[in-house]
Amino acid sequence: MWGYKECGGIGALKGGLNECHEIKTIEIIAWVIAGVSVVATVPVVKDALHRRRKQADAKREAGKTSTLG
Repeated sequence: MWGYKECGGIGALKGGLNECHEIKTIEIIAWVIAGVSVVATVPVVKDALHRRRKQADAKREAGKTSTLG
């Protein structure tokens, strides 16, 4: 799966690429899409962590004021 396979020029299709080249192209596109999706989750996770931290701080502050009253 992770090995390098060299594509030969045998069995060329209409566009000049053979089946091996087409498979490699599709695989590269799949890896790019996977990478972009991982990078796109970073702001979502950061926002969720920030929101959770804010809620925890608000609960902590509410707990401090209710015990003083």
